[in-house]
Formats: sequence, structure tokens, C-alpha cells
Amino acid sequence: LSEATINADEVHLLFNFDPLILETLPPNDRRISFIIESLKEMEEQLNKKGSTIWIGHGDPIDEIPKWVKKLNITDLYFNHDYEPYAKKRDSQVQAAVKCEVHHFKDSVIFEGGEILTNKGETYKVFTPYKNSWYERLSQQERELPLYKVKTKSFAQIDSNPHSILNKDWFKKLGFEPTDNILKGGTSAASKRLKKFSEDIMDYEEARDYPSLEKTSNISPYIRHGNISIEIYFAKPSVAPPQDIRSGRVSSYGENSTKQYSINFPMLMVRPIVPSTKK
Repeated sequence: LSEATINADEVHLLFNFDPLILETLPPNDRRISFIIESLKEMEEQLNKKGSTIWIGHGDPIDEIPKWVKKLNITDLYFNHDYEPYAKKRDSQVQAAVKCEVHHFKDSVIFEGGEILTNKGETYKVFTPYKNSWYERLSQQERELPLYKVKTKSFAQIDSNPHSILNKDWFKKLGFEPTDNILKGGTSAASKRLKKFSEDIMDYEEARDYPSLEKTSNISPYIRHGNISIEIYFAKPSVAPPQDIRSGRVSSYGENSTKQYSINFPMLMVRPIVPSTKK
């Protein structure tokens, strides 16, 4: 989004509900409420800028090209998704649209091939990976890019009758609202981050006790784009310069989820090592 608003005079925002994903979920799946809450907050903020976020519902391979044509889009921007289905989907969307395509790193500090062993292989053990991850970060003096959005570039839209605020998208999608502990939206993410920054010094011991709310609970917000990993990691109280613990928080999340799904897509159907099957 940052790159789009920098490089374009008029930026349209689009969120598409993918039925191939939705049809696998129960009617009360909590992620749908989380996503819709997030979209509603985004729409409210966009409305203040005279803009909106278009909502689509259909196979992305068909739906995205339709929106590109409808809105006369010349350049399509999106961030990487790292799961096998998403990677295949995004590749097919790129081939289907008739415009320039720009894609960027998302929800990680380092992507798949950026942290490798001396043999150029993917790490399979956490501690060596963590050490290499932190060494790589130290090489750039712990500086991370913080992306800013030029809101003046948002397309000015007078009316959007099918916006997330004007239409019952729960009903259209066939889902029920749920009362979640983790509320969707950037404001909720910021509150969680503030609370965790106050508890960070207790994290090393407290994280082992589920009865204590001492972990960040920020992962779903990073995953759904409510808050960026750069903002999370750059917060001084979350990532003190000499405190390896914060490195463990962020690098472990990347290693355990994104890195494995990028480099070992077979994990979706079988373990890395046969002996881990049990």
C-alpha cells in the first residue's frame, strides 16, 4: 500500500473473500468476525478521507481481473502470502491480469531464502536459525524500514452501496458473527502491543504459564495486516537493543510458520523427517 500511494496518483483498495477458503470453514469461524471487524474499522477511516475499500467475493483468479478492468487499473500491488495455495493463487492472478504487477514482502522481517545455513540450506533447528537471524539483523544495525502511506493518493469515491458498512456481509458469505476475545482492527492491535510492551520484562518466564496473559497475542494482527511486523519489532520497549528475548519472539514466529511453509510446503501433508510422524 505504501509503494502504491507513492507511485500512483489514484489508489483503489480491494479486499476479496475467497470462496475456496470460506467453504472449508464452519459458520461460526472466529476469523470471519475478526476480518470483518478489521475491514469495518478500515472503511470508517477511509470514509474520513473520502475513499472506500471495494469488497469482492469470488475466485480471485476471475475476480481480481474483473476489478482491474472495472476500475481501469494500470498497476496492481499486493504483498506476499506464504502458504502453498496462496502462492499458487497469486501466481495465477498475476498471469490473468492485464496490467503491471508489483509484489512485496509481508508479515516477516526476512523471507525464505534470506536466512540460510553456510551450505545454503534452510535451517531445520530453531536455535541456529535464531542466531543467524539476529546476526543478519545486527548487520543492518537493527534498522528496519517503516513504511508510510500517502492518504492523499486514495481514490475519491462518492458512494459504495456494497461497502463493508452498508451490506450484511456475514449473511452474504453464510457466516455468523462471533464475540471474540481478540477484536479485529488496528486500534485493537495497538492496544495489545501497548500492553505487551509493559509486560515484556516478564516474558521469558511468564510465557510458559497459559493462565498468565503475558504473551503478545499480536500474531493474528500481523497475519491479517492490522499492524506491521516492522512497527512491532521497532518498538523500543518490545525490542530493547541488547535484549535477545524480543528477537526470540519475532524470529521464532517467522521460523515456525512462514519459513517452514515457504521452504517446506510438503509439511501441509507430511512431516519433514519421517521419524517425527508420531
